[in-house]
Amino acid sequence: MLLKKGRGGISYVITVALIVLLLLWLATRTFGQTDPASKDEAVIPTIQETKMSQRPVFSDYNGVKIGTPAAQVLSLLEKKPRFEDKDGYFFVFSNGESAQFVFDAARKVKIISITYSGKASNAPTYADIFGGDVPLNISQEKIYKVVNYPEAGFWVSYYSSTGDNAVTTVTVQKLLSPD
Repeated sequence: MLLKKGRGGISYVITVALIVLLLLWLATRTFGQTDPASKDEAVIPTIQETKMSQRPVFSDYNGVKIGTPAAQVLSLLEKKPRFEDKDGYFFVFSNGESAQFVFDAARKVKIISITYSGKASNAPTYADIFGGDVPLNISQEKIYKVVNYPEAGFWVSYYSSTGDNAVTTVTVQKLLSPD
């Protein structure tokens, strides 16, 4: 019988399941955290990094900025989204370029995420996004960087991999208010 008392009983199975869920939850909480001093790992943004570049080099995608109203997104991009709902729009501009715009409760852009895929995509370079004053950190043929721009009210992240199926993702997201 599968559900007998002791090892192998239902209480044992529930206990093991709870432990596994706890471990998975802990793994998701710690995934991606790295030692900033490590040369081979991504750098977690700090206040010091933010002060390096007070003005973001990259702040919009084809005229769409954080705070742009949903209706204006459509007019600026002059294209119908591939997918849309009350929370945002998803556009495909070519085989190698797509963009997602996520709205806040007032239907204004709070997140812009652009993905470039493939070797022949027109992906921006690290310098296109951050300029020359933000140090570059390369880890295992990948680049990942997040820089906060508190005066502008958003952060910018850049991820890029290499190879034939290279992917570059640029994300601009409104900073959460401390409320």
